[in-house]
Amino acid sequence: MRYRFKRPWRNGTTHVDYRPLEFLERLTALVPLPRLHLIHFHGVLAPRSRLRPLVVPAPPRTDRPCAHQARRDDASVTLTNDQDPPPDIPDFPARQLSKRTWAELIARPFGADPLKCPRCEDGRMRIVSFITKGETIRKILEAVELPTEPPRPPLCQHA
Repeated sequence: MRYRFKRPWRNGTTHVDYRPLEFLERLTALVPLPRLHLIHFHGVLAPRSRLRPLVVPAPPRTDRPCAHQARRDDASVTLTNDQDPPPDIPDFPARQLSKRTWAELIARPFGADPLKCPRCEDGRMRIVSFITKGETIRKILEAVELPTEPPRPPLCQHA
């Protein structure tokens, strides 16, 4: 693997060559530890600030119809923020609304819903089981005639 720099270093070096495992080792050093927060907020934006609800947007209200429901009903619903009541300063410990499911966490960076049915495009799939044994996974893949080995990455042609 060859990594080319944007600008040459002071000593004239323009790129660095890595063996595949060495490159992965360098990449994994950049991955933060689990549950380690990389952004810390202070003052009004701090998680337990009593004034936080006054400056952070409120979560979307669930009593409003979704945009696709409004189109389906052919009703012209005007959704404005001036209909919202002013936020209350909550008592602590506050209920965390930021908890998301794994499907929401996958959908956010990749822009695809992992539970969307690939056949009907409308329905939602549900998890039936969680299989971790490699031998069981191999047998299932063979039964549905899918490859049991992961695809090989293409060789880098940038030399």
